[in-house]
Amino acid sequence: MHRGPNRASFMWGSSTHNTRIERLWVEVGKQFARRWKAFFTRLERLHGLDRKNPHHLWLLHFLFLDLINTDCEIFMDEWNHHPISGPTAKNQTPVDLWFLSSVENGVYAEDPLESVHPDILSRYYGIDGPPLSQEEVDDADDVHRTLEVEIAADIESNVHHEPVAVPEPSNPFPSPEVEDLFKQALSEVQSTGLLPDSHGFRSSEWDITSYPTHEDITVGFRKAKTLTIPLPSAIWMHRAVEWAQGLRVLEQFLLEIP
Repeated sequence: MHRGPNRASFMWGSSTHNTRIERLWVEVGKQFARRWKAFFTRLERLHGLDRKNPHHLWLLHFLFLDLINTDCEIFMDEWNHHPISGPTAKNQTPVDLWFLSSVENGVYAEDPLESVHPDILSRYYGIDGPPLSQEEVDDADDVHRTLEVEIAADIESNVHHEPVAVPEPSNPFPSPEVEDLFKQALSEVQSTGLLPDSHGFRSSEWDITSYPTHEDITVGFRKAKTLTIPLPSAIWMHRAVEWAQGLRVLEQFLLEIP
């Protein structure tokens, strides 16, 4: 819808043939994603995380999703301000290129359908389809929904496999009021600094003499490569404690919920 038809917006085969996205994924991993993967691996290994438990996934979202999104935004901002080499970019940043293009070519006036590629509008509402009425232009959300359905129907024949199943978090509380009680109880536990037993924070539960500062993760399509990721205690131990506190309070609430 946004980039236009017949431009190979998706491709079948190995992603290694797409060098641009492969390079971007390397940077995403190096800058923040691998650290979160290592942290979640540690929660599984030491602190009672069961990745198949939908209530545990809900707790991960509750505790850490905002932090992960913040890391994504920081990476995006840094990426948009990094210099690009090559004869066209000439070490300008993506922000520089956008600004210079706006100065040279101008900026489109606000248009509710400006995010839709002109060729898409032409295909579905132009020569090959009914023209857009003024009412449809005014109701841009309805046009977007209609286009999504029609584009999906057109490319359905190109999809030859079932989508990958993604684990879904499940809110364990029967009502918002009970969830508020959980949040209040967790806040009280966090304010007291209570460290729960049997959650991997006692020296007797460690494989080494101190709390680990690194975690091994597997990477690659076949998981054949192992990386050792630093997890400084000043940042990640505190987050692990938050997880253990949340898990302990959650377990207590689940025992009391009929």
